[in-house]
Amino acid sequence: MGKYWCVNFDGVQEILEHGLEENLWLMQYQYNAQRTGLVTTNWNVVGKTKVGDWCVAYLKGPRFYAIGKIVAPRKSVTHYDTIQRTVDEKEHHYKDGIVHYTDASAFYEDFTDEWEYRTQENGRWVVWKYPQRIDVEEWRHIKQSGIHLEGLGPDVRKMGSFCRTAAFQISEQFFTGIRNALR
Repeated sequence: MGKYWCVNFDGVQEILEHGLEENLWLMQYQYNAQRTGLVTTNWNVVGKTKVGDWCVAYLKGPRFYAIGKIVAPRKSVTHYDTIQRTVDEKEHHYKDGIVHYTDASAFYEDFTDEWEYRTQENGRWVVWKYPQRIDVEEWRHIKQSGIHLEGLGPDVRKMGSFCRTAAFQISEQFFTGIRNALR
């Protein structure tokens, strides 16, 4: 039986909109000198998602926007690697093409997507590419303004999830409540 996940779009509406439009979830967590712990946590979590699992498009608040069934990556593979090697070495071997992680059925990286998120930090423009991906069959029951639904806190604590990660598991019961509210 599949699992149910909330997938966070980095708390940014534009990133959510791109994901809803392209039928995917995306994140920007790559290793560098300043970012190791949170990157490892997020990679380990998203590596547990599987083809056939269900996810909820989520922004902190909590607001829920759509549901989607996870499918195998749609794009042709350029490189192969493993999540385990990447988190052990805290280093990426590839930063181009499509990277398939052989120890994950759904998670991959796409460095071919031209889309980028631009934001100002300390008075200068910063560009983020968001290459880490999970594809969904299609986003269903999309609500552009999202819905607020009580009950995430107790559900997350009960499941032992950490809701500040890029993805976190929820119960089937809470997923069903979100799906029904989105309908």
